[in-house]
Amino acid sequence: MTTKLQRLYAEHGQSPWLDNLTRPYLREGTLARMVADGIRGVTANPTIFAKAIEGSDAYDDQFGSLIAEGRPVLDAYWDLVIDDVVDALGVLRPTFDASEHTDGFVSIEVAPELAHDAENAYLFKQGDPEGLSQRMQTLFTDPALHRRMAANSLEIIQKHALARTLEEFEAVYEDVGMRRRAQPAGHDPTPPTPYRKSMMSSRMG
Repeated sequence: MTTKLQRLYAEHGQSPWLDNLTRPYLREGTLARMVADGIRGVTANPTIFAKAIEGSDAYDDQFGSLIAEGRPVLDAYWDLVIDDVVDALGVLRPTFDASEHTDGFVSIEVAPELAHDAENAYLFKQGDPEGLSQRMQTLFTDPALHRRMAANSLEIIQKHALARTLEEFEAVYEDVGMRRRAQPAGHDPTPPTPYRKSMMSSRMG
């Protein structure tokens, strides 16, 4: 049976995307079912990821490992995010292949101050689909430009503090690190889930 989302693409050429990405969606097969029903891409942003980390214990094991490794806060955040993005890309790979690389993407929204025209992004006026199309065509047909902009994006993101999202994450991370150093060898310093949840509730609620 054809779904409404599948008909939207087949009859009107519109590619529906999901504006959400969580690890439970990936582990429980929710995203796979949505893709089977016609979702052709996923977008997310730091707020979505923060809510996902806050609201699920699916990140606890990796979080504990990062604590034990002494990973910097920004690196820890992107480790969590990138793993989810890579897994989502795996779910979307058949769509990517079947569409000849026009669908099947995962997009992470960034703060406007991180987007620099022609350096790591292309800016265009709202309501200018022709401008968007031209810029996307340029990016898709120039692999060297694609690689350069990707490298620039990574450099800019690594320098950005992400303070609005990571402020409380950093405080808890450092606190847990101090607790770990104070505990005898063999003691598990990973905080229980309710402790981790509280670090985001005031910001995200």
